[in-house]
Formats: sequence, structure tokens, C-alpha cells
Amino acid sequence: MDLYYVNSEVGKAGKHEIHKVGCDHFPLIYVYLGLFSTQKEAMERAQSYFPKVELCPDCCVIRPKRVFFNPR
Repeated sequence: MDLYYVNSEVGKAGKHEIHKVGCDHFPLIYVYLGLFSTQKEAMERAQSYFPKVELCPDCCVIRPKRVFFNPR
């Protein structure tokens, strides 16, 4: 589970960006969203504050799990 916040200021794309605690791009002015187990939950909460939101491409990117195959 992660702590999520949303930037109170509109970004370049006209949307409010959602960040996790510890992000290098953490906003100065933000709204605390809460502790969530999924980014979808954080997105839904952020949309209750701002109609146009997006996930931070640095801290909220969904990285696929790597599976290594050893043919031995």
C-alpha cells in the first residue's frame, strides 16, 4: 500500500497529477488522497476533487513484472 497525493495546481496537460510519497516531482501544493493498495483507487479519490487527473509518469508508472526463463 502507498500514500497518494494529488497536485492542487493544474499541470501542462491541463490535468492534476497524482503522486506517491517520495516522488522526485512531489508538488508543493497538494491534497492528501489517502493510503491505497491500487493506483485505480487513488485515481477515483482524486477525481472526487478534480475532474481531470493523471498519474505521475515517474512514481506511478506500472512496470510489468519480469519473468526470467532459464532453459536448463
